[in-house]
Amino acid sequence: MRRIGFAATEVSPITRGGAGVLISEVARLLRERGDDVRIVLAAAPDRDRADDGGSVVFATPAEAPGWEFPFMDQSMAVAEELSRLHRQRPFDVVEVQDFDGLGFWLLTHRRDLGFGDTALAVRFHGPVDCQIEAMGATTPELDIVAAMERETFKMADRVIVPTEAIIPLVTQRYGVAPERIAVGAPPVRVLGPTRSWAGTGCDLLVIGRLSEVKGSHDMVRAVIPVMRTVPELSVTFVGADGWSITANESMRSWLENMVPSDLEDRFRFLDHLPPEQVVQLVADSLAVVAPSRFESFNLGVHEARAIGAPVVVPDLPAFEGVLDESTGALVFDGSVEGLSDAIERLATDPDLAARLGATALPLRTDPLTPYTSMPDVRHEREQGGVATAALARVEEIRFASSQPSRVDRLTRAVIRAMPRPAVRALKSLMPRPMRTVLKDRSGWDRIRQEKNWEDRWNDLVRHQSKSGPLPDPRTSVIIPCFNQGPFIRQALISVFSQTDGDLDAIIVDDGSTEQATIDILSSLDLPRVRVMRQPNRGLPAARNTGIAATDAEFVVTLDADDMLTPSYVHTLVGALETHPEAGYAHCWAELFGDFEAIWATRRPNPYQLMLTNSVVGCVLMRRHVWAAVGGYDESLRSGNEDWDLWIRLGAAGWHGTRIPEPLFRYRKHGVSMSVDTESDHATALSALTGRLPDLYARSHLAEVKKKWYPLVSILSTEPIEAPSSDIGSDVQFVVASTVDEGLGSATGKYVVLLDRRHRVDGGSIREMCRILESEPGLGSVTTLGPTPIRVVRTWSIFDPAAPNADRIVALDGTSEQRLSPNSHPSPEWMVPRTIDGLPVQRQHPEEPGAIPDWVPA
Repeated sequence: MRRIGFAATEVSPITRGGAGVLISEVARLLRERGDDVRIVLAAAPDRDRADDGGSVVFATPAEAPGWEFPFMDQSMAVAEELSRLHRQRPFDVVEVQDFDGLGFWLLTHRRDLGFGDTALAVRFHGPVDCQIEAMGATTPELDIVAAMERETFKMADRVIVPTEAIIPLVTQRYGVAPERIAVGAPPVRVLGPTRSWAGTGCDLLVIGRLSEVKGSHDMVRAVIPVMRTVPELSVTFVGADGWSITANESMRSWLENMVPSDLEDRFRFLDHLPPEQVVQLVADSLAVVAPSRFESFNLGVHEARAIGAPVVVPDLPAFEGVLDESTGALVFDGSVEGLSDAIERLATDPDLAARLGATALPLRTDPLTPYTSMPDVRHEREQGGVATAALARVEEIRFASSQPSRVDRLTRAVIRAMPRPAVRALKSLMPRPMRTVLKDRSGWDRIRQEKNWEDRWNDLVRHQSKSGPLPDPRTSVIIPCFNQGPFIRQALISVFSQTDGDLDAIIVDDGSTEQATIDILSSLDLPRVRVMRQPNRGLPAARNTGIAATDAEFVVTLDADDMLTPSYVHTLVGALETHPEAGYAHCWAELFGDFEAIWATRRPNPYQLMLTNSVVGCVLMRRHVWAAVGGYDESLRSGNEDWDLWIRLGAAGWHGTRIPEPLFRYRKHGVSMSVDTESDHATALSALTGRLPDLYARSHLAEVKKKWYPLVSILSTEPIEAPSSDIGSDVQFVVASTVDEGLGSATGKYVVLLDRRHRVDGGSIREMCRILESEPGLGSVTTLGPTPIRVVRTWSIFDPAAPNADRIVALDGTSEQRLSPNSHPSPEWMVPRTIDGLPVQRQHPEEPGAIPDWVPA
C-alpha cells in the first residue's frame, strides 16, 4: 500500500471541471487497489460538499508574503497543508495539477516543507501558456501564472501526460527529460449504456465551459453557414459561462451577440448539468463537437464515444493516435473553415454519423500506470538549483509586469537628487498617510540603501588613499568580473572591511562587453586594488590569472557579485593555521538578493564530496596547493570548476576544513551560471566521472569509501573477533578505550557497539543496515532478546533533530545496548533552524550506503 497525495483546485463532485473528474476517478481506482489517498483542495472549507470518504482536505489561501497575488497565495496554502499531512504520515508521492501554478510553492520550497526525499509529480491538464497561445491574448496576471507553470514542469520529478502524442510538446516546450515523463490516460466514466446513442437527431452538442480556448466562438462562426443550407440543424452548448479576454465580456453574451436574429431559436445555452441529463442529450444528438483550440485529453469527448456517439475533433496532439474515423471521430484541421466543412459533411450525409458511431472505441492506456513505480527523486543540489532558477524567472516576469509609472520614476529621481538631511526633514514634516504614499512611489528604502553604500565607498577611497599600497599581503582576494560592474564596489567594500587587514584585491576583467562595467573598472584607482584585463576565457581561467599574479600565502576566490562578512579572512586563516594538513578552508553561506536564507553545508567527508559538492565556491586556499594540482581546469567554462578542483586536491591529499558559520554572502539574482549548474547535478556528475576516470573507477571509489564512509563502523572497547564474513568488506573496525573516543574515529554511515563476550552475526548486522537504508525515518534497528544488538544511524547519535525511531527485528545476535539516537549530542552535527532570523537550508548529511550503480567498473 502506498500513501499518495493529490493537490487540485477541482475535485468532483465538490467542484466542477474535467480535471476534478479525472482526479476523483484516479483516486477511486487507487483506493480500490488498496492505496491510502488524500486530496488537498484549494478552496474554503465546505463540509456540505465534502466527499463521503472524508479524504478531501481543504486548504484556504492566505496572502503569500511579498506577493499580493492570489495564485501564489493558493499555491502556498496547498503546499503548507500537504506539509502538515506529510508530517503526520509521510506520502510516497504527491501529484499536483499543472494549471493555476498550483505546484509552484511546493516545488520551490520542497526541502523546507519536508518533501526533499519525496517524489513530486505534475499532471499535464492544460497549462496556461498553451491556452494563451490558443487564444492569442493574455493579461499580466496570466503571464505570471504561465511562468509558474513552466517552472513547475521543469522542477517535477515526474510529469504525467494523457497520451504518447503529448510527450514531444512537454519535452520541447518545457525542457522535461523524456525519462521523467509517464503516460497515463485519464479514466473515462461510463455515464450511460454502451452504444445507447440513437443517431436520429440533428442537434450538435458542445460540452464544456464556454471559453475561447475551447473554441466556443469558433463553433458559432463555423455552424452558421451550414444552418443556412440545413434548416433542421441546431446547436446546444452545455457548460458554465466563462470570460472572453478578447471581447472583455462574458462568453455567453459574446456568443449570443454573434448569432443572427433569425437563427436565435436554433442555439441553446445550458448551464452545467448532471451526468444523467448529459447522457440523454448525447443519445439524442447528431454528434458531439469539440471545437477546441487546445486540449490535453477532453473527457467529454471520450465519454460521448463510450455511449456510441460520433465526435468531431480538431487535429491536435490530444487526439493524435487515439481518435480518427476508425474510432468514431471526424477530424478537422483546426480552422473555422475546416470545422464548417466537417459539420456540413455530417449534416448532409445521413449515413456518415451512423458509420462513425458504429466504429470501435478508442484504446487507452491503464490510468494507474504512473503509480506502479515511484519516480526518481531529484538530487538535493538539483532541487536547489531548479528552485532558485524558477523563483528568479517568475520574479523577473512579475517585476516586468509591475514597472513603475512615469510619476514614480520622476519621484525617485527627485528623491535621489536631494541631500540626505533634506530627505529626512521632508519625511519628518509629512503626515503619515502622505509619507507612506511617497515611500511606495519613490522606492525610499532602496534609495537609502544606495546612499549608504555610496557613503561606505567614499570612506574606503579616503582610507586607502591615506594608507597606501601593501607590498607583501598575506592574503589576496581574487575577483573575476564579466559584466558585473554594478556589484564590484560592494564586493570591494566587503574585502576591505575585514578584521584581518593584511590583504589586497586583484580584479580580473574577463573581457567584459558592457560599457557600464568597463567604465567602473577603469575608474578604480585604489592602492591595494589591481585590475587585470584579458579576453573572455571563462571563470576558471580568470581565477587562475588572478592567483598566478600574486605571491600571497593565501588566496580567496570571490565572485564580483558576492561579498564577505568582516571576520571571513581572520576566521578561515585561523582554521588553516589550526589544521596544517588542510589545503583550504570553507564556511556556510548567507544567501541574499532574490531571497534570504542560510545554506549550511555538511561536515567534510572526502567520499561524500565525490558524489555531491559540499563546499561553497568561495574558499580561502593555500596558494601552493592550487599550484600543486595545476589550478582550475580552464575547460570547465559552464560550471563545476570548483568541485573539480576539490576532487583533485583531495586525491593529492589536500582536504578542506569547514567553519560552520555563514561568513560568505552569496547573492541570489537572476539565473546565474551557478544556478544552472546546480539545476543539472546529474549531468555535472556524469561529466566529472568522464574527466577523472581513474578517481571514479569503482575499485578506487571503494577504497575511498571504506576509509571515509563505510556502510557500518563496528565499535568495541576491547579487541573482538570479527563477525562472520557475510557482513562484507564495507565495514570499519574501531577499538578504543571509551565509547566517546571510538565515536570520534568512526566514519561509517551506521554504528554498532559490540563486546567480545557476546555472539555476533555479520549477516544480521548487514540486514539491519539494509533496513535503515530503506527507511530513512528510522534512527536505529534493534534485535530481540535480553541483550540485543542495536545498529544506529550515525547522524542520529549526534543530532537530536535527526531520525530517532527504533525498529525491533527478529534477527540473530546479542550484545550490550549502549548506543541509541541522541545519546551523544555534538555541535558539529547539529544545525539550527534559523540564524539571525534567517531560515537555514541544510545540506543532507547522508549519501547512499552503497556505491551508486552509475559508477563504472
